[in-house]
Amino acid sequence: MGLELYAKIEPLIPFDDEIGKLYKIYLKELKKQNPTAILDLGCGGGKFMQKAIKEGFLNIDGIDLSAKQIEIAKKAGLNAEAIDIKAVTKKYDAVVAVFDVLNYVYYDELESFLRSVRDILNDGGKFYADINTLYGFNEIAQGDLLLEGEGVYGSLSSYFEENKLETNLRIFTKSGELYKKEEDVITQYYHSIEYIKKINPFKNLKVDDIALYGKKADKFLLTFWD
Repeated sequence: MGLELYAKIEPLIPFDDEIGKLYKIYLKELKKQNPTAILDLGCGGGKFMQKAIKEGFLNIDGIDLSAKQIEIAKKAGLNAEAIDIKAVTKKYDAVVAVFDVLNYVYYDELESFLRSVRDILNDGGKFYADINTLYGFNEIAQGDLLLEGEGVYGSLSSYFEENKLETNLRIFTKSGELYKKEEDVITQYYHSIEYIKKINPFKNLKVDDIALYGKKADKFLLTFWD
């Protein structure tokens, strides 16, 4: 699903301000709960984990399906593994899924995914995750983005149709006098709040608006707990 190529292109994506704003929202919620043990689900290269550690959340683990991303996280000294949520056996007080993680879960797999999260939460534990709104998909995520780094050029071309966002990834890496071309596709799925409520295995769900790119909500922050 393009995760390994995305790991290569992610450092070139210029959304640091918006991502930083999202991190602050998660950290604010975690400080309210004050959990002892945290799992960053879909941790990528570990940027949120590093931020959380600086804020005093020292007992934080990460998992991701991308081996490349986990390699980056481990090089940063973080406790991270390239495993699926279903393989996790440790219990946590809080689980976070930062920056669109739930949108990568296919419709028919979402309920099972949420049950797997619920299974690894301690009593009183909470699961925090953000999802894109329809406005976020239609007005923010769609379009073309050209990227450039040292000896690297890339592009993201995204199109939202039939509740799916297809993003074509292209990266050109300099090798001698030539450039090596790599391509792949990643897919995100729109999940309505009504659908999430219908399949939600948790007893409680809180929904908060998030506006990263303007005044209108482009994301929702979901908080699940029993």
